[in-house]
Amino acid sequence: MLRTNLVNVSGAFLVLLGLFGPWFSYHLPQRLGDSPFANAMAHISVSPFVFSSTITRTSNSSVYEDMEVLGQYSVHFYSPNSSIVGLACVTGAAVGFAGEHARRSKVTVMSGFLSLVATLFFFFLLPSYVIFVGTSCYPTWGFWLSLVGSLVIILSNKVETPYLRLGKW
Repeated sequence: MLRTNLVNVSGAFLVLLGLFGPWFSYHLPQRLGDSPFANAMAHISVSPFVFSSTITRTSNSSVYEDMEVLGQYSVHFYSPNSSIVGLACVTGAAVGFAGEHARRSKVTVMSGFLSLVATLFFFFLLPSYVIFVGTSCYPTWGFWLSLVGSLVIILSNKVETPYLRLGKW
């Protein structure tokens, strides 16, 4: 029978759910002038497995500003380094789940640290070529879910909860 801590399962679920969302977002400022991208604004979202960008333009022709999408771009597995970070998070969540099943608390803690370090290391892999004056960059919900899930895996050994029994093995 597969026995695991319910807190550990929730931490692994949070890490895996966080990998499906954007981790960091950039908003590039509008360009003014007579260029083809006048009044254009770019929004870039980065996660370990997906890089996506959207370019929009606003027109001030009416009372309300109209937004027009000029282009959308999305690439899966855009960088080997960021994909390794994502795989380290997945490995940390899976090994933490298996370590709790084998009742090895050190394995669970170390796998949580693997996921935590990989999540924090992703900050150093952010594309630096989009940094301009006026650019705002902030972490989004995918990053926070993975970070909290890693901490839950680390702390799951300290919390006494009923074990979840799966299957009849």
